[in-house]
Amino acid sequence: MKSFESFLAPKINAFLTYRQGLGYSLKSIRYHLLLFDRYVMEKNADWDSFDPGFFLEMRSHIHIDKNSVNANIWATRNFFQFLIRQGLMKENPLQDIPLLKKNAIVPFIFSPIKPTSYSRPSAKGYGKQNVFFSGTWLSIRSFSCWLDAA
Repeated sequence: MKSFESFLAPKINAFLTYRQGLGYSLKSIRYHLLLFDRYVMEKNADWDSFDPGFFLEMRSHIHIDKNSVNANIWATRNFFQFLIRQGLMKENPLQDIPLLKKNAIVPFIFSPIKPTSYSRPSAKGYGKQNVFFSGTWLSIRSFSCWLDAA
């Protein structure tokens, strides 16, 4: 297991011990705090470095998907809330850092335009192709009827 190496290492470990005492799983939050710890080390940051600009730069520097960046911001924000409760900081520098917009994946089934390849007979005929949808295999014909009913 990788250890924390920045000047915040004892505080991060205390935070994780606190979370574990509350019954939370540490796997995900530990990973995100490791990313934060590595970034602090890379930037040679100290207590005075923690302003909103530092975290906006960190958010754009981390090259992972948007949901993971949001989880990283969430974990770091919770860590700083812990530091406030400990009396080490007066305010959370991440309180005004917005999360990235999540990717909204809309399946074609719910799109306003029906795919014509599924709602019309193909040159090969009905029932020649199967579609896996919601845990069951549907033939083109039954899939087409389901689309037409919607």
